[in-house]
Formats: sequence, structure tokens, C-alpha cells
Amino acid sequence: MFRPNDLTIDQLREMEATLCEIVVPPDMRMSRRKIASNFNQLTSDDWRIWTLGVSQLLLHFKITSPTVRENWMHFVRACRLISLPSVRLVDVEEADKLFREFGRGIGRIYGKHTVSINAHLHTHLLENIKDFGSVYGFWCLPFER
Repeated sequence: MFRPNDLTIDQLREMEATLCEIVVPPDMRMSRRKIASNFNQLTSDDWRIWTLGVSQLLLHFKITSPTVRENWMHFVRACRLISLPSVRLVDVEEADKLFREFGRGIGRIYGKHTVSINAHLHTHLLENIKDFGSVYGFWCLPFER
């Protein structure tokens, strides 16, 4: 996981400027001027685009800690695996492993007291998907806060 507070305001502004230069498909356009505001007031669609589309590019050179960067990528990869209309059980099981590693990583990097209820709830997605099917059909977004 990364926390916006890990980045300086100059880094956030630079990321926002870079975002304006990236050519993306229409369904991957993120609302402008929200990164530099420390990610305040992002819509659920902005979070989808940030997580699945642009965060790995924009954060790659900003997060200097390989541990923090890799932990965030556990979350990104897990979200990609389950954010489809149809999912294979093997992919959901892999996402479960990634979500659990992500949660453990938050505890290791920032301290156990920083693990949020949302991070914990990701550890229950495997059972939820087995019971109700793909999150695409029963949940707004797998990363909505």
C-alpha cells in the first residue's frame, strides 16, 4: 500500500501533470486536479482508474521503497484478477493470496494499527465470491472505500 501522505505536494502535482499527458481510452480517463489535492473527493470510478490503470505508472518512480511499491502492486494485481464479469476460481484464490499479503504488508510497513477494516474485508472476498459469484455482479467496486 502507499499512502498519499508518503508523497510530497510537489510529487503529487508532478503526477497530476503527467496524468494529463497520458493518452488513455475514454473509459480510463480520470478526473483531473484530484491527485494534487491528496486524492480528496475521488469518485469510485476515479479509484477504479487509479488502481487498475494509472497508479503503477505514476507511482513507479515516486515510491522509492521497493517494499512499499511491491505491496501496492499486490493490491493492484488482486483487483485486476477479480474485477471481471467472469472469474476463474484459481484466479480468485490467487487474488485472495495477494490481498492477504497486501494486508500483512500494511502491518509490516506502517504498523499493525494502520490496517483498516477495508483491508481486512478483502480477506473475506474468496468466500463471498464462492457464495455470490463475481464481485462484478454484487459489489460496486472491489476497492471502493
